[in-house]
Amino acid sequence: MVLDSVVGPWDWYDFDVVQSQALLRKRDTFFAWTAAHPDCSALGGSAEAVRRTYLRVREGLTAQPVAGCGPAEFDRRRGSTCSR
Repeated sequence: MVLDSVVGPWDWYDFDVVQSQALLRKRDTFFAWTAAHPDCSALGGSAEAVRRTYLRVREGLTAQPVAGCGPAEFDRRRGSTCSR
């Protein structure tokens, strides 16, 4: 058995809230970076425009997944692409 955790078992809810807030901040950083690098993508000229494009694509995948890729998979793939 391997126990790999820095969170006590009594703090899971608080940890999840903090982690979610951090992920949202990183998403906003991604939107700003993407807008600042139009040579890498044509998703929008501002962070807000990129956010709207992202949400529009995500909503489309909610209505009709593509090749098994729905909104949750889309979110994970965006995250893994950004970390490379």
